[in-house]
Order: sequence, then C-alpha cells, then structure tokens
Amino acid sequence: MAGKPVKSYQNPVINYSLPDPSIIKGEDGYYYLYATEDIRNLPIHRSKDLVEWEYVGTAFIKSTRPNFEPKGGLWAPDINKIGDKYVLYYSMSVWGGEWTCGIGC
Repeated sequence: MAGKPVKSYQNPVINYSLPDPSIIKGEDGYYYLYATEDIRNLPIHRSKDLVEWEYVGTAFIKSTRPNFEPKGGLWAPDINKIGDKYVLYYSMSVWGGEWTCGIGC
C-alpha cells in the first residue's frame, strides 16, 4: 500500500510468561487473552489490535479460586461464548497428581 506507514511489532508482544493462551473477541471490540497462571488466578489481558496488550486482572480472586485440588495450579484455560454467556474451561492439578486433577468450568 503505497504512501501508508507500515506497522510492525516484535514477538513476544507481551514480554513475560503467559503460556497456553486462549483469546476471544468481546462484544466491546477488545480481544481478551486468558493464560496459564504464572500470574496467580489466571491472568487476563486485553487488546484492540492483538499487538498492544494491557493487563486487566485475573479470572479468579482468592475467595473464588477453585479449590478441588488445594495445592493445584490452574492451566490451559479455554474461553468461549455460548449463547449470551462467556464460559471459561480450565484444568487444575498438581504436577504428577493424576488422581486429584480435574477440569473446571
């Protein structure tokens, strides 16, 4: 496109650990990213352009954090819109704890 400046960016666009990202576009026009918790309680970031991201909070707080595996970590979140509701699926486990792990919604 002649005459228009070329936008560029470098990876990573978020420069700290956010493994297993799941992204959804919200009705407000923002993209929302949910990721495995290196930041406790599943971090959430948002972006208008998928390049510039801002941290907006976590999916859980201390009082709402799942506790079916008290020492477990939350990982591999998957955010979906079903009807008019947003639904977040996640795994919770202690590494190697196959008898106490689970999937939450």
